[in-house]
Amino acid sequence: MNILIYVQTTQNFKKKEKLGGIEILNYNLYKFLKKKNHVVLTNKILNKFKKKNWDLIISSNNAEIFNHILAKKNILWLHNKLQIEKAFRKKQLFPILFNKIEVVFVSLYLQNKTSKLFNFHKRIIIPNFLPSTFSKNNSNIIKTKKSIFVWSVQRDKGLDEVLSSWIENIHPNHPKAEFHIFSIKKKIMKDTENIKFFSMVEFLEMYLLIITDNLLA
Repeated sequence: MNILIYVQTTQNFKKKEKLGGIEILNYNLYKFLKKKNHVVLTNKILNKFKKKNWDLIISSNNAEIFNHILAKKNILWLHNKLQIEKAFRKKQLFPILFNKIEVVFVSLYLQNKTSKLFNFHKRIIIPNFLPSTFSKNNSNIIKTKKSIFVWSVQRDKGLDEVLSSWIENIHPNHPKAEFHIFSIKKKIMKDTENIKFFSMVEFLEMYLLIITDNLLA
Protein backbone atom coordinates (compact mmCIF):
# COMPACT_ATOMS: atom_id res chain seq x y z
CA MET A 1 0.00 0.00 0.00
CA ASN A 2 1.26 3.48 -0.90
CA ILE A 3 0.75 5.85 2.04
CA LEU A 4 1.55 9.56 2.30
CA ILE A 5 1.73 11.10 5.78
CA TYR A 6 1.65 14.90 5.76
CA VAL A 7 2.44 17.17 8.70
CA GLN A 8 2.44 20.93 8.24
CA THR A 9 5.57 21.86 10.17
CA THR A 10 8.91 23.60 9.69
CA GLN A 11 10.73 21.02 11.81
CA ASN A 12 13.20 18.56 10.33
CA PHE A 13 12.07 15.00 11.08
CA LYS A 14 15.70 13.89 11.22
CA LYS A 15 16.20 16.07 14.31
CA LYS A 16 13.92 14.09 16.57
CA GLU A 17 14.96 15.94 19.73
CA LYS A 18 13.28 19.10 18.39
CA LEU A 19 9.98 17.50 17.38
CA GLY A 20 6.71 18.37 19.10
CA GLY A 21 3.98 15.98 20.18
CA ILE A 22 2.05 15.79 16.88
CA GLU A 23 5.29 15.47 14.90
CA ILE A 24 6.57 12.66 17.14
CA LEU A 25 3.27 10.80 16.85
CA ASN A 26 3.35 11.01 13.05
CA TYR A 27 7.01 10.01 12.92
CA ASN A 28 6.32 6.90 15.00
CA LEU A 29 3.29 6.09 12.86
CA TYR A 30 5.52 6.38 9.79
CA LYS A 31 8.09 3.95 11.23
CA PHE A 32 5.34 1.52 12.23
CA LEU A 33 3.54 1.56 8.87
CA LYS A 34 6.65 1.29 6.69
CA LYS A 35 7.32 -2.21 8.01
CA LYS A 36 4.65 -3.53 5.62
CA ASN A 37 3.89 -0.59 3.30
CA HIS A 38 5.55 2.01 1.11
CA VAL A 39 5.26 5.14 3.24
CA VAL A 40 6.43 8.72 2.77
CA LEU A 41 6.49 11.22 5.65
CA THR A 42 6.65 14.83 4.50
CA ASN A 43 6.04 18.43 5.52
CA LYS A 44 5.93 19.67 1.93
CA ILE A 45 3.49 19.26 -0.97
CA LEU A 46 5.86 18.40 -3.81
CA ASN A 47 5.03 17.98 -7.50
CA LYS A 48 6.51 14.47 -7.52
CA PHE A 49 3.85 13.40 -5.02
CA LYS A 50 1.10 14.51 -7.41
CA LYS A 51 2.26 12.00 -10.04
CA LYS A 52 2.09 8.97 -7.76
CA ASN A 53 -0.92 6.75 -7.17
CA TRP A 54 -1.61 6.91 -3.44
CA ASP A 55 -3.84 4.48 -1.61
CA LEU A 56 -4.01 6.62 1.53
CA ILE A 57 -3.16 10.14 2.65
CA ILE A 58 -3.00 10.90 6.38
CA SER A 59 -2.81 14.61 7.17
CA SER A 60 -2.68 16.14 10.64
CA ASN A 61 -4.83 19.26 11.10
CA ASN A 62 -4.55 20.29 7.44
CA ALA A 63 -7.02 19.38 4.69
CA GLU A 64 -5.49 21.56 1.98
CA ILE A 65 -3.28 18.72 0.76
CA PHE A 66 -6.38 16.86 -0.49
CA ASN A 67 -6.87 19.58 -3.12
CA HIS A 68 -3.41 18.96 -4.54
CA ILE A 69 -2.77 15.23 -4.22
CA LEU A 70 -5.24 12.47 -5.01
CA ALA A 71 -5.65 9.23 -3.07
CA LYS A 72 -8.17 6.43 -2.79
CA LYS A 73 -8.71 7.35 0.86
CA ASN A 74 -8.22 10.67 2.68
CA ILE A 75 -7.74 10.80 6.45
CA LEU A 76 -7.74 14.11 8.34
CA TRP A 77 -6.22 13.52 11.77
CA LEU A 78 -7.57 16.30 13.99
CA HIS A 79 -5.53 16.99 17.12
CA ASN A 80 -6.95 20.49 17.73
CA LYS A 81 -10.34 22.21 17.57
CA LEU A 82 -11.46 23.28 14.10
CA GLN A 83 -14.24 25.86 14.12
CA ILE A 84 -15.99 27.14 10.98
CA GLU A 85 -14.40 30.58 11.24
CA LYS A 86 -10.95 29.12 11.80
CA ALA A 87 -11.37 26.66 8.93
CA PHE A 88 -12.27 29.50 6.57
CA ARG A 89 -9.40 31.70 7.77
CA LYS A 90 -6.87 28.86 7.49
CA LYS A 91 -8.15 27.87 4.01
CA GLN A 92 -9.39 24.51 5.30
CA LEU A 93 -13.13 24.92 4.71
CA PHE A 94 -13.35 24.32 0.96
CA PRO A 95 -10.90 21.37 0.93
CA ILE A 96 -13.05 19.75 3.63
CA LEU A 97 -16.35 20.43 1.85
CA PHE A 98 -15.25 19.36 -1.63
CA ASN A 99 -13.21 16.24 -0.84
CA LYS A 100 -14.32 12.88 0.50
CA ILE A 101 -12.58 12.90 3.89
CA GLU A 102 -12.68 10.59 6.88
CA VAL A 103 -11.80 12.43 10.08
CA VAL A 104 -10.07 10.98 13.11
CA PHE A 105 -10.57 12.81 16.41
CA VAL A 106 -8.20 12.32 19.34
CA SER A 107 -11.02 12.74 21.88
CA LEU A 108 -14.80 12.68 22.25
CA TYR A 109 -14.57 16.31 23.41
CA LEU A 110 -12.94 17.29 20.13
CA GLN A 111 -15.61 15.52 18.09
CA ASN A 112 -18.39 17.26 20.04
CA LYS A 113 -16.73 20.63 19.44
CA THR A 114 -16.44 20.07 15.67
CA SER A 115 -19.41 21.27 13.62
CA LYS A 116 -21.54 18.72 11.74
CA LEU A 117 -21.63 21.26 8.88
CA PHE A 118 -18.21 20.00 7.81
CA ASN A 119 -20.05 16.90 6.58
CA PHE A 120 -17.13 14.48 6.86
CA HIS A 121 -17.62 11.17 5.07
CA LYS A 122 -16.85 9.28 8.27
CA ARG A 123 -16.02 10.20 11.88
CA ILE A 124 -13.73 8.09 14.05
CA ILE A 125 -12.55 8.67 17.62
CA ILE A 126 -9.12 7.31 18.57
CA PRO A 127 -8.07 8.95 21.85
CA ASN A 128 -4.39 9.87 22.08
CA PHE A 129 -4.07 8.03 25.38
CA LEU A 130 -5.64 4.77 26.51
CA PRO A 131 -8.42 4.01 23.98
CA SER A 132 -11.15 1.71 25.24
CA THR A 133 -9.75 -1.01 22.96
CA PHE A 134 -6.82 -1.30 25.38
CA SER A 135 -9.06 -2.87 27.99
CA LYS A 136 -10.17 -5.51 25.47
CA ASN A 137 -6.84 -6.35 23.83
CA ASN A 138 -4.44 -5.69 26.71
CA SER A 139 -6.26 -6.88 29.81
CA ASN A 140 -2.95 -7.72 31.49
CA ILE A 141 -2.07 -4.02 31.55
CA ILE A 142 -5.38 -2.14 31.72
CA LYS A 143 -8.14 -3.55 33.92
CA THR A 144 -11.76 -2.59 33.48
CA LYS A 145 -13.93 -0.92 36.15
CA LYS A 146 -10.99 0.90 37.73
CA SER A 147 -10.06 4.55 38.02
CA ILE A 148 -6.79 4.95 36.14
CA PHE A 149 -4.69 8.10 36.09
CA VAL A 150 -2.10 8.41 33.31
CA TRP A 151 1.19 10.28 33.02
CA SER A 152 2.41 10.08 29.43
CA VAL A 153 4.43 13.24 28.93
CA GLN A 154 7.65 12.82 26.94
CA ARG A 155 9.73 14.38 29.71
CA ASP A 156 10.11 13.48 33.40
CA LYS A 157 10.10 17.08 34.66
CA GLY A 158 7.40 17.50 37.30
CA LEU A 159 6.88 13.76 37.73
CA ASP A 160 8.38 13.66 41.26
CA GLU A 161 5.86 16.26 42.45
CA VAL A 162 2.99 14.30 40.91
CA LEU A 163 4.21 11.09 42.56
CA SER A 164 4.35 12.79 45.95
CA SER A 165 0.82 14.13 45.52
CA TRP A 166 -0.41 10.67 44.53
CA ILE A 167 1.19 8.95 47.55
CA GLU A 168 0.20 11.60 50.09
CA ASN A 169 -3.25 12.69 48.87
CA ILE A 170 -4.85 10.56 46.17
CA HIS A 171 -3.96 6.97 47.08
CA PRO A 172 -5.13 7.20 50.73
CA ASN A 173 -8.55 8.43 49.59
CA HIS A 174 -8.84 6.18 46.52
CA PRO A 175 -6.96 2.97 47.38
CA LYS A 176 -8.27 1.06 44.33
CA ALA A 177 -7.23 3.71 41.81
CA GLU A 178 -4.09 3.14 39.75
CA PHE A 179 -1.47 5.55 38.44
CA HIS A 180 0.00 4.37 35.11
CA ILE A 181 3.19 6.13 34.05
CA PHE A 182 4.40 5.89 30.45
CA SER A 183 7.90 7.33 30.28
CA ILE A 184 10.69 7.49 27.69
CA LYS A 185 12.91 5.47 30.02
CA LYS A 186 11.14 2.85 32.07
CA LYS A 187 12.08 3.57 35.69
CA ILE A 188 13.57 0.81 37.77
CA MET A 189 11.22 1.14 40.68
CA LYS A 190 9.04 -1.29 42.58
CA ASP A 191 5.33 -0.81 41.96
CA THR A 192 3.83 0.61 45.13
CA GLU A 193 0.71 2.58 46.10
CA ASN A 194 -0.80 1.24 42.84
CA ILE A 195 1.83 3.07 40.77
CA LYS A 196 2.77 1.15 37.63
CA PHE A 197 5.55 2.10 35.22
CA PHE A 198 5.57 1.33 31.50
CA SER A 199 8.02 2.40 28.83
CA MET A 200 6.83 4.78 26.11
CA VAL A 201 7.75 2.06 23.61
CA GLU A 202 5.18 -0.27 25.17
CA PHE A 203 2.57 2.47 24.97
CA LEU A 204 3.37 3.39 21.36
CA GLU A 205 3.24 -0.23 20.22
CA MET A 206 -0.27 -0.63 21.65
CA TYR A 207 -1.47 2.76 20.43
CA LEU A 208 -0.09 2.39 16.90
CA LEU A 209 -1.71 -1.03 16.55
CA ILE A 210 -5.08 0.57 17.29
CA ILE A 211 -4.36 3.53 14.98
CA THR A 212 -3.47 1.30 12.02
CA ASP A 213 -6.41 -1.05 12.59
CA ASN A 214 -8.73 1.93 12.17
CA LEU A 215 -6.90 3.93 9.51
CA LEU A 216 -6.26 0.98 7.20
CA ALA A 217 -9.72 -0.54 7.62
